[in-house]
Amino acid sequence: MNYRQAIAEIRMAREASLVRADLKYEKALERDPELYSMELDKRDLILRAAHGEDTAARIKETDDKILQYLKQHYGSLEEFFPPYSCEKCKDTGIANGKICDCAIKLAVSQSDNIELPLNDFKDGLEGAPEELKRTYEHMRVFCDKFPDTNIKNIVLMGGSGTGKTFLMGCIAKELALRCSLMFLTAYGFNKRLTAYHTTFDDTKEGYLEPILDSDVLIIDDLGSESMLRNVTKEYLYIVINERNLKGKATLVTTNLDMKALEERYGAKTVSRLFDKNVCYAKVLKGYDLRKI
Repeated sequence: MNYRQAIAEIRMAREASLVRADLKYEKALERDPELYSMELDKRDLILRAAHGEDTAARIKETDDKILQYLKQHYGSLEEFFPPYSCEKCKDTGIANGKICDCAIKLAVSQSDNIELPLNDFKDGLEGAPEELKRTYEHMRVFCDKFPDTNIKNIVLMGGSGTGKTFLMGCIAKELALRCSLMFLTAYGFNKRLTAYHTTFDDTKEGYLEPILDSDVLIIDDLGSESMLRNVTKEYLYIVINERNLKGKATLVTTNLDMKALEERYGAKTVSRLFDKNVCYAKVLKGYDLRKI
């Protein structure tokens, strides 16, 4: 789903809720003579206003009487006046001239943007070495504070089976319901960049925009993907740099160390990823957890 589709879906959902509310109100008018009488008075005042008569104060007074009546006899007013799903954009998908967070979350939070399993922190802690437990605690603090944390980039390095992907699955599960999140394999990430690079119709932006704008982007096993000319290195830098500038969280697991990452992706990209002002980097050592 791209942003245009997300905005259209948000607006259609609002229209549908208003139509349902209107139908409920019309049914209430049919079976409630007192409410119907007040509504007729209101419509008569509106008609007079259309002919130049000053009835604004009386219209407001009648409106207030109707609201009070509905509240007293029907309980909640929400079935007749549905609240906005998003107060920020009033269910338009646009806030302050920009795409609203609710539209971004709708576009991003699709099942195909979660490519790896979501896990529970408590499961990962069972039987884990002490060093790994400390890392888990650090990540739980990160989740608890998010998005109000100075740490935006997290890089977990280490050999296969040391628990990097499982831990990222724990973070993803904690944050997925609170923000827009993508949890991609390095292959899936590279595939989207390739699709963006090779698409020339109006679906093009749908491949890159969510990657740039999601609150949290997790890339698992960076360094395992194919190196595609004019794609892998170039777009990885764009993604990390743009997300840093926007204050978005970018989380990475990799079997490579910092030197190998620099050789593969370039010093500029690694510098942005490991920016000491916003990055938490950890090398996971010890047991291969797949053998425990």
